[in-house]
Amino acid sequence: MNNVIEYSIKNLNKEKTLRQLLTICNVKDIKISDNCFAFSVPYGKRKQVDSMLLKADIKILNKTHK
Repeated sequence: MNNVIEYSIKNLNKEKTLRQLLTICNVKDIKISDNCFAFSVPYGKRKQVDSMLLKADIKILNKTHK
């Protein structure tokens, strides 16, 4: 997948967040650890993902365009 946005977020309920993300778009490169949750989404869906994370009050640690 080319032209993606990689997110790294801090969230306690990772399963719920992943379920919400999957309703918006396909999620790739999922990495789950104790402290953070990393994933990639298509560039065209970045505004919808940002809006969903903002509404859920989830802290974005890092956001990178690749």
